[in-house]
Amino acid sequence: MNKVLLKNISLVGIHWGAYAKFERESIPVVWEGIRKLIEEGKFKGTVFTDKEFVGLGTIPDALIALGGRETWGKVVVKVPQSGGSKL
Repeated sequence: MNKVLLKNISLVGIHWGAYAKFERESIPVVWEGIRKLIEEGKFKGTVFTDKEFVGLGTIPDALIALGGRETWGKVVVKVPQSGGSKL
């Protein structure tokens, strides 16, 4: 932790492979802690939906979904075009 403080490093997440390799006995303890957090409502998974955005009028909804992390991958707004190409 000293290096983290000295170098002003941000820590996010864990290296799960290190637990499996060096601290096998810690794995059940960690999973029990995660289960408790889920039961208490402090840890929630992300639920993705397959919303389809059609027309320029749906751009605000698409941006809200994107900002709310309700999407996965890219958000595509389909713009319907009547008739054929004008080229």
